[in-house]
Amino acid sequence: TEAALRVLAEEIGKYDALLVGPGLGREEHTGLFVRGLLQGGKPATRRPVGFGAREESAPAHKIDLPPTVLDADALNLLASQEGWWEYAPAETVVTPHPGEMARLMGSTIEEVQADRLGVARAQAAKWGVTVLLKGAYTVVAAPDGRATIVPYANALLASAGAGDVLAGAVVGLLAQGLSA
Repeated sequence: TEAALRVLAEEIGKYDALLVGPGLGREEHTGLFVRGLLQGGKPATRRPVGFGAREESAPAHKIDLPPTVLDADALNLLASQEGWWEYAPAETVVTPHPGEMARLMGSTIEEVQADRLGVARAQAAKWGVTVLLKGAYTVVAAPDGRATIVPYANALLASAGAGDVLAGAVVGLLAQGLSA
């Protein structure tokens, strides 16, 4: 975790946008990395074990994140981390499918699907990020309440990897200077 944050702190200035999540994995150390990344390089600490044990953490590495897309495993890791959105950088886009959205909210898929537009708007406002809720008639909601419903439902987009391609397209647009 620390080594990865150090390397990223040294290299991030070369990039215009960042995509975190596809293929990342869900191990505990990966979750600590994602949390540290969103906190601008501040390492997440592990709880001490045993009498007299102290929390230890190495010095933070300053990471100013460019516009960022959080997808797939990053979303699943963040779902178990309270207040993750408080650390999300400006111009962040989250791209959950209904199951990931339910985990992020501590809700159910049925509740997400019952009011996709309302859920996306509410969570975008609460989290201060742009929410792209995937699925038939994808919803894109901004923190200020603006929202768009994509008027298409295509079963081909339910194929494995289609969400990764979408996240890549979004980060490509951010890298070109478009706002979230």
